Amino acid sequence: MYRRVQGGPDQTAKWMESHDMIRHRWHFLRLIIRWSKVQILQGPPINPCPVRTHGQSTVSDVLILGPGEFHIRRKFGPATVNRGAALFECEWDGGRFEAGLFSGGMFRSGQFAGGIFLGGIFLGTWVGGTWEGGFDRNGIYHSRGDSPSAA
Repeated sequence: MYRRVQGGPDQTAKWMESHDMIRHRWHFLRLIIRWSKVQILQGPPINPCPVRTHGQSTVSDVLILGPGEFHIRRKFGPATVNRGAALFECEWDGGRFEAGLFSGGMFRSGQFAGGIFLGGIFLGTWVGGTWEGGFDRNGIYHSRGDSPSAA
């Protein structure tokens, strides 16, 4: 079932552990995506980019994404605050990302202040959070824990 790794039994055991971990992560992500599609189909449509009047943002114009929300392939504008939603393959064009999951999308602008960034393209401002891997504004890949500099 497992391929033999050069370096003896210790190396083979390490490879088996990493292989199992990756397999479990992909299984978990598939379950989340499958469940999120059901939630999106059941929920009412939302306006991801609220209309602002006179160039000023008011409290009623701000779109707040909360825990338990899942969004796939949506675009969010500068009047958006994420406080716990999971975003898969989305585009983030401004706003503040305070908590939640951003996976496999394009973070063009705005502040990433908290949450998890997993495998996307990051062009915004890094304030804090958990970096699980992705590309920075210079096209350089940063692995887990090596978040892009706040520039």
